[in-house]
Amino acid sequence: MCRKNIKMKRVITILIAAILVTIGCSDFSTTYQRIDADAFRFLNIMYEPAEAAPGEWVRLTAVFAGKKIDLEESIDWRVSYNVLSSIHGTLTAVDDNPLEYDILYANRPYFPNSNSTQAISIRFRIPEDVVRKSGSIPENWAELVPSYVKNTLPKELLAMTKTEMIDLIEACDRYFNDVGSITPIGGHALVIRRHPEPEYSDELYASLNTILQFFTAPIRISAHVQGEHTIQSTFSVRYNSRFHNSRSRIFYDSYAWPPTVNYNRNPQIHSVDVFKVKGRNQLSYDYSDPYITLWGHPSNRGVIEVEDGYTYLAIAYTYGSSYDWSVTLGGSTVLEEHHVHWQFQLDEDEIKGVPRSKYMDVLSVPGQIGQMGAWIIPPADRRITKFTMWVTVTDHVINERLRPQGSDLAEFYGMFVYK
Repeated sequence: MCRKNIKMKRVITILIAAILVTIGCSDFSTTYQRIDADAFRFLNIMYEPAEAAPGEWVRLTAVFAGKKIDLEESIDWRVSYNVLSSIHGTLTAVDDNPLEYDILYANRPYFPNSNSTQAISIRFRIPEDVVRKSGSIPENWAELVPSYVKNTLPKELLAMTKTEMIDLIEACDRYFNDVGSITPIGGHALVIRRHPEPEYSDELYASLNTILQFFTAPIRISAHVQGEHTIQSTFSVRYNSRFHNSRSRIFYDSYAWPPTVNYNRNPQIHSVDVFKVKGRNQLSYDYSDPYITLWGHPSNRGVIEVEDGYTYLAIAYTYGSSYDWSVTLGGSTVLEEHHVHWQFQLDEDEIKGVPRSKYMDVLSVPGQIGQMGAWIIPPADRRITKFTMWVTVTDHVINERLRPQGSDLAEFYGMFVYK
């Protein structure tokens, strides 16, 4: 299959370049578009998996660029497992405690072929009781549910307390996942379970995607970087992964099949295309015919021939398989959106003596196309030829309560040639 046909099948995921990464569940205070070598700058923070249940392990990776520091010695990791959520979606951390974690690596470049970044990766375990103790879920949990959603939920569940509902969720989890044995019989199976099926399980399964949104506990991770910044990120803990994973465990058991539960993964960035369009400030392009493609290796820089009277549009692509489905509070099944944030750095030797006003820039595009790309503004000083670009993609769904946010980071390389 030719490259153009493959591109036609990819889903383009772009947002206005000037939007900060603070959308969705994360609120970073240190996002800068242009990265200077003499300043410590934050690029992205990512969780693997993108969502987790109580008691599960999570790997957090924070990536930085610019001035290098000792990340292991300079960062004080803190956590609040009790974060309150207002009816308007505002999150407030009630406490602030040391985060217990294992260091997997620190002070290493995040991208194997580049020395432009440094990263730290830590692993921590989510407490088993984090949802039970979360102040964001009141004992009368039904008071969180909007009236238009209550009409879609079983009355038996709405009458339960928070503790009773969590007991039911965890009992159903044990019923499906703690299996004694599975014996394939034709297209079905004989399944021996260790626990009885809980009462009201059918009612729970019928509305599980909605119910679990109200039993989601946000936690706040803070990285206090000595002498620099404080980075804050919110991670949503919910039970979806317990039921999502159970499908493969009872594959043959068609008589006791768990519901389809949505589970969020991290997006995966593929590449960045640059389109050279005749005319200034152009808003249209032929996405099947890119001018160049930027790739993630410093020895393979995409060459942009700079000419007067042209517009240079940058478009980021993620793999279509990294899009996840979601169920909103209104019961609609929707495909997540991907949002893009752009950052870049110029060659330190090439910008010596060059006024900042003559650097390259990446600008948001007005109008509808602003949801798809960004303008690359070539440098006004022709001594500047090389640039490194970072692309952060985050996923987003409107009207899913406290949905965990996935994220990915990629590095690309380009070069200007002036005609």
